[in-house]
Amino acid sequence: MLDSEILDGSNMEVIEKLAIVAVQCLSRRGDDRPTMKEVAESLQMLWRLQMQAICDPESDGHMHDNYGGWPSVVLHLDENEMANQSMETSKLVLSE
Repeated sequence: MLDSEILDGSNMEVIEKLAIVAVQCLSRRGDDRPTMKEVAESLQMLWRLQMQAICDPESDGHMHDNYGGWPSVVLHLDENEMANQSMETSKLVLSE
């Protein structure tokens, strides 16, 4: 459940990208997790894109796939691993 103030299109895209980083950070194998530098770069890029979308009135309000450093933090999981990650992440969220 998300706050109604963050449900517009541009914010949802940021949330989805943040979720990808979070899932990667929770990977069981250390080699599959991004480095802190990769995480910081990804978060900084997302922040800049969000600020650009807010400050640029000519923008269509959506971010595009040209994320610069983003591809260095891309999930490399097969469907079964992704399902397991989702279930484990759901358990973490539900147990709070």
